[in-house]
Amino acid sequence: MAESANGKRKKILLIEDEQELSEIILRMLESFGYEGESADCARNALQAIDQSNFDLLIIDLTLPDANGKDLYEKIIRQKPDYCGKAVFTSGMEISDDLKELIRKDKLDFLQKPFSLTNFRSILKRV
Repeated sequence: MAESANGKRKKILLIEDEQELSEIILRMLESFGYEGESADCARNALQAIDQSNFDLLIIDLTLPDANGKDLYEKIIRQKPDYCGKAVFTSGMEISDDLKELIRKDKLDFLQKPFSLTNFRSILKRV
């Protein structure tokens, strides 16, 4: 089981607007021993973060109401403890400024579609 420092299962917030993909990723998280929760837009993600603590955020870069990079930056301004606790996902190439943010904050990026092995290896680094 994937446990946090307090002995509970690690809790991951998946911020993904594609419902079918979100359901698949949540099932994968559960099968790996994580507790998963999802939000389909930036607004719902911010509400979830206000109501609960997460060990990791998985953020799609293209959301209906925000850019994933901008959402991450807003989250860490409000809750600095989330700095470095995110994985970005996208089916597109990423910009140089996002590459720099990933390097600076020691984040990860998963190119869609991603393999089960690649996904699991990134989660193990959390």
